Amino acid sequence: MSIENKLREYSVMFGNVNIPALSNNIIDGDYKVRVDSVFLKEASNGEPLLRWELIVLEPSSFDGCMITTTNFLNSELSLSFLKRNLHVCGVYLNSLEELPQNLEKLLDVILMITRRTNGKFINIYFNKRCDDITKFVFDDKNNEIPF
Repeated sequence: MSIENKLREYSVMFGNVNIPALSNNIIDGDYKVRVDSVFLKEASNGEPLLRWELIVLEPSSFDGCMITTTNFLNSELSLSFLKRNLHVCGVYLNSLEELPQNLEKLLDVILMITRRTNGKFINIYFNKRCDDITKFVFDDKNNEIPF
């Protein structure tokens, strides 16, 4: 099938799709989000950081927008923020070295977050997990939650 035919085929769909709001239009407030992507990378200064990409689910006026936030991993204070975010998501590590093997557990987690502007900085606070965390701690062997 030619490109022109494919374009014709998708033309109706193109006409009917809604345009999501741009992420830079996100205002301060509370949002229900889904963790779409989370990955480790190196900052320009060579220090490691954890990058979060969150897709807005609610409010509907921002549905589909992406909010990004970063946890730097180079100070006691920044590590405390990371540890809090991980705990809100239901991930508990004994050592920071366990982080790469546990990133997949963070995907598709549903969270309530708050976005706040403080001068020229934008802060993202993870408030609570909204999806069913018991699916991650449910013990199928004896059908009991193990705590």
